[in-house]
Amino acid sequence: MLKSVIIDSNEIATAPWIGNLSFGDDVPVTVQSLSSIGDCWLATDDALVIVERKAPMDLLASIADGRLVQQAAAMVGATPWCYILVTGYLGVRNGNIFVAGCETNWNERSVQGALADVQDLGCEIVYCENERAYGSALLWLAGRDHGVKRIKARRQATIQSPQETILCSLPHISEIRAQALMEHHESLAKAIVGLTKLETDEHTPGIGRGTRRGVRTILGLADDEELLIAKGHMVSVEIGDGDGMILADAVGYEAITKLAKMIQELRGQ
Repeated sequence: MLKSVIIDSNEIATAPWIGNLSFGDDVPVTVQSLSSIGDCWLATDDALVIVERKAPMDLLASIADGRLVQQAAAMVGATPWCYILVTGYLGVRNGNIFVAGCETNWNERSVQGALADVQDLGCEIVYCENERAYGSALLWLAGRDHGVKRIKARRQATIQSPQETILCSLPHISEIRAQALMEHHESLAKAIVGLTKLETDEHTPGIGRGTRRGVRTILGLADDEELLIAKGHMVSVEIGDGDGMILADAVGYEAITKLAKMIQELRGQ
């Protein structure tokens, strides 16, 4: 609720009609110097709102001489609720700015860039139709909710990894399942091996027996075949009249070589 209004004395000198604005019988209006920090101060229950009034041509002139940014910075330093209120609209035709149907010497991009600089400082740009709408626009700004606004968090986008893309090409593997698989298995190879095991005590989130069968089919695995990740060495062994290659890890390698040596010694006796 609006409690009181202070109007800059210089504003009354240049635009006497502003002194005739009414904000309600219970809202006192004071005229005094605001030290170039806005043209109008609106004291509400929960905020101090500062407004700098600009007619369209004055807006362009203040962009040209740099006043607009300085005025915005001064208001931002006094309150987070500050506005440049333009009493009229800027028209655009073929990239040029028009005011009241007359072409100016301003390019649209130049003006938009200057206004963006002001808003980057934290001072908003708002418009009303003309000077007659100035009073109602002030009441509107004063009546806005200035409390804490609760908003929903925006959904965050993440880039799908190459590993997840490969998993998504397999049957019944969605983007969510692919992400869960990579988090669970830590590598693409382990994830694929896990997907092909029909008999396993390991629980993979969101993966059932039907999904595993589908993955095995697309990979061309027979019922008696499994994928395997193994660290070790191929060891050549001879037992009896046969020989062959055995894949062994570091521990198994030592055991198998000892066994092969014992067999060779026994055969030599």
